[in-house]
Amino acid sequence: MVNTMRTLGCRLLALFLVTFFVSPAMAFDAEVTRPGDLAKAEATQESSPITVRIRPTNVQLGEPVSLVIEGEKIGQSTALLDWSNLKQDFVINGVDQHSYLLRLTLYPLKEGDLVIAEQNAGRVHIPRTVIQVQANPQVSIQWQKPKAELFSTQQGVWQAKVAVDNPAFLVEMQPSSESENNEIITHLLSSLSHPQLHMVSYEMPSVSKRQTVLINSPVVEVKNTSNRRWKFFDSPQTVQIKPLPIFLPMSAAVGEIDWKITPLRRFYQVGDLYYWHWQLTGQGVTEDYLKSTAYQLIGQLTHNDQLAWLAESMQATQMSDDKGMLTQLDVQIPFRIKQPGLVDFPELVLRSFNPDQAKVSQQTFAVASVVVVPGWLVWIFNWLILLLGIVSGYFILLLVKQYWLNIQLRRQLKEAQTSEHVLQAILSWQSKHLLGLSMTGQTNQIQSLRQFEQWYQQLYGDSPILSTLIDELNAMLYSKSSQEASFSSIRNNAQAWAYSLSIIKGSQLAFKRVLRKVMQALRLNR
Repeated sequence: MVNTMRTLGCRLLALFLVTFFVSPAMAFDAEVTRPGDLAKAEATQESSPITVRIRPTNVQLGEPVSLVIEGEKIGQSTALLDWSNLKQDFVINGVDQHSYLLRLTLYPLKEGDLVIAEQNAGRVHIPRTVIQVQANPQVSIQWQKPKAELFSTQQGVWQAKVAVDNPAFLVEMQPSSESENNEIITHLLSSLSHPQLHMVSYEMPSVSKRQTVLINSPVVEVKNTSNRRWKFFDSPQTVQIKPLPIFLPMSAAVGEIDWKITPLRRFYQVGDLYYWHWQLTGQGVTEDYLKSTAYQLIGQLTHNDQLAWLAESMQATQMSDDKGMLTQLDVQIPFRIKQPGLVDFPELVLRSFNPDQAKVSQQTFAVASVVVVPGWLVWIFNWLILLLGIVSGYFILLLVKQYWLNIQLRRQLKEAQTSEHVLQAILSWQSKHLLGLSMTGQTNQIQSLRQFEQWYQQLYGDSPILSTLIDELNAMLYSKSSQEASFSSIRNNAQAWAYSLSIIKGSQLAFKRVLRKVMQALRLNR
């Protein structure tokens, strides 16, 4: 009886465990492993509708058009879409892609009726859509693309001349964010002389054989007064890159280079520090290439027993003009000359490649000879110049004094009322005259009119007017004739003689007299 009860209890316990643990687990497994239901769900997602929206269909140049593809699991289908035909009339400026959404932002390249062709790719169907593009009445742009053929490392300039109706509009130009070749370097340029001209320079990569690259247009962004932005694009440009001639190094500058050299002086002093100034101007040449060209020139300056070249300094300035990038490099090379005599500066050759002429351009600085003198000789020469300047200044002061004496004589003769006044004016002028002084500075005293006449004739030569004047004065002063009857004639003759005095002739005579005295003094010292 006891055994029977134990057996019945074990059976009840086993039944209880099966009911609460095994049955729920089997039921859950049946729910998650229904293959028929899973296939049905996937088929439902693949058959779900995909919507394609293209709007707006009527825009102006600079306004965007949105192409939106929306649906479940559209990635495999959108990957099969071909956008080559679309890119002929539009620029894809933005892409927003998810597993359920693809949004393209399109900007038209031109005016007119632009067609987005019908296209089927997997579950995606893009209907044929006509976009009516009108001109923007507030913005007009004239595009100029780079050349279709460029050389290695040459710069191609993409220009856009932008005209806006409202000067308050903000105009900016930026390179394309999408590049087909990452080796192409872009430079944003602007012309100070033409604010409406915006430029982007594309520096080609260095190539050893001909290559073809596709350059996307830069974007011109115009922000109007209502903070609305318009974007304008040009169609892409295909460019063939040609290699440089084989004999040119890869680091050769490609562009138009102008080399200006400060002329050398004729005379230099031994041991002094001097600076040689160069200026390199490169059209379409970057700062790095222009510096490389300068270093090639500096490498041609050889050191020798006569010349010592010191460390150079360079300062670059980058600007732009209507042709594109313009770089200016100022080079300053210090040097010393160690020996006197005739010193030759070496020949320098600048080589670059001119892409406009498709040939190598060469500029040569010919050998130049200068005279180098020792310091003591320069010191003597400077003192001689200083002495000559002092002597010249002294004589100029004396000439100014003599000119002032002549003016004073004319005034006194004009104001004279008697013959004695005329005589006093003449003798006063002689006593203060430059040639009326001896070498010791003492005045050569003259007591009579005849002595004055002899003194004057020795210095200035014969003067008929003076002879007549002296005869009249002698007659007036020492004869019993009436003074009033002939004084007017005396004063007229005196004034005529005073105006005939030449300060130039007087200065020449003074110079000869002083020079003669100096030579006599030198002979006496010997």
